[in-house]
Amino acid sequence: MVLTKANPFLSQLQCRILTAIYFSKMEHLNSETILRETGIAQSTWSEEQNKLIQMGLLEKRQSRIMSSNVITRVMNYRLTDKGRLVALNLTNISRILAPDQFLRVEPQQSGDPLARPIETPIVSTRNYIDEKILECIEVGLESFGMNLDELVKSEIERAGEIPWEEIPMRPDLLENQLRRLFGDGGSSTIESMIAANIRSKFALRSINSDSISALIAEIRYSAGKLLERPIHETAVAATTNPVL
Repeated sequence: MVLTKANPFLSQLQCRILTAIYFSKMEHLNSETILRETGIAQSTWSEEQNKLIQMGLLEKRQSRIMSSNVITRVMNYRLTDKGRLVALNLTNISRILAPDQFLRVEPQQSGDPLARPIETPIVSTRNYIDEKILECIEVGLESFGMNLDELVKSEIERAGEIPWEEIPMRPDLLENQLRRLFGDGGSSTIESMIAANIRSKFALRSINSDSISALIAEIRYSAGKLLERPIHETAVAATTNPVL
């Protein structure tokens, strides 16, 4: 199926391929990796890749690798800017429809401030939380396309109130700017998407509010309670508390 004006929809299989590539840690993937990640057959992939390329969602590039002293040509694939935007929106839709599948915090890396909770100072944990909040905000803005994230960032920084990176500390400025730019109706839609990302990322199951400020306040309250505990208790709780 190729998208047309009469049929502007992706198939379930095409959605699976786009999201599998989107969540990959590699910028370029070969066919073997894509087949492994999606679980589809080679014949199916050969057909679907051509459709995705025609839609402008996928691009392929030939590269050469040395194997056993023989140069082999390999086709690598990556999402286009349009493809990444579509995959991002598919992910946001999944977050809304099945939030329980998105509740776990991302795997901790060796440089993650929470990977060593006993040795990590409180300020690092707070910085980590701010980074995740900002990520939720940016993903929500990017999901609307049209460079909406860049517009909002530039307007906030042009106002000269605070740098964009400090928005998690002053979410009221973001809310005010959204209302100024898009009115009550438009800002409400954008805030709902951002709020859904925040609730999903921090597992705020009992809070239905779409107020960004209220959700961030709850996150800070819960994190503050955790950080007030004795160090040996904090080390255990940090591995199970969804807020962190």
